Amino acid sequence: NNLNLFLLKYLCLKLIIYKSIQVLPLFAEIDDDKKFTSCFGVLNFGMVAVMMLNVPLGMTGYAKWGEDVKSSLTLNLPHDHELTQFVIIMMILGIACSYALQFYPAAVIVYSDLEKIYGPFNHPAIWDYSIRICICLVTYLAASTVPHLDLFMSLVGSVTCVALTMIFPALSNLAFRTKDKGSFFSSFLDMVTILTAVIGSVTGIYANTTAIYEAFSQNHSNG
Repeated sequence: NNLNLFLLKYLCLKLIIYKSIQVLPLFAEIDDDKKFTSCFGVLNFGMVAVMMLNVPLGMTGYAKWGEDVKSSLTLNLPHDHELTQFVIIMMILGIACSYALQFYPAAVIVYSDLEKIYGPFNHPAIWDYSIRICICLVTYLAASTVPHLDLFMSLVGSVTCVALTMIFPALSNLAFRTKDKGSFFSSFLDMVTILTAVIGSVTGIYANTTAIYEAFSQNHSNG
C-alpha cells in the first residue's frame, strides 16, 4: 500500500544520508581513532542525533498529511503563512551554507585525478574551488531539469547506498573474521546484515520503480 511505499522510499533516502563516502573522510581527519568508533564516539553520537531529528519529523509529517505528503514537508505547509516563510528561509540558508560541504569527498577525488594528469597546478586553490563549484552546478542543473528527481534519488539509494552502507562493510568484516577465525556470533551478524540489505534493496527497487512508473504515467495522462 501507500504507507509501505512511503516507508521504503524514506529508508532509501536515509541510506543516501548515511552512506560511508561521507563518513570516511571524517574518519581520516580525526586524530584519535578511538574517539570516532567508541560507543559514545563521533560516529555513533552523530548518527543517533541525525536519526532523532529525521525519523520523528518524517513520521510526524506522514501522520499529518498522509498520502498527500510531498518529498519535502515544507511543500505541504501553507505558503501564505508567515511562519512557513520563515521556515523556508531557514532551510534555504542551511542548504546554502552546507551544500558544497557535502561534496568534499567527490571534490578531493576529482582534484587528485586531475592533478595526476595535468598537475602540478600553479594555483591549486583556484582549481579546488572551481571543481567544487562545477560539481554543485551540475547537481543544480540535474535538480532543475530531471522530473521526479526525488524518486530517482530514492532508487539510487536502494541500489548503490545499500551496498555501500550495509553489504560491502559486512562482506569485508566477514572476510576479516573468517581469515582470523573470528567468533561465530560476529559472522552470523554479518550474514544477517547482508540478508537484510539484499531484501531491503530488492523491495526498495520494486517500490521506487513502481512509483516512477506511476508518476510518469500520470504525467502522460495529464499531458
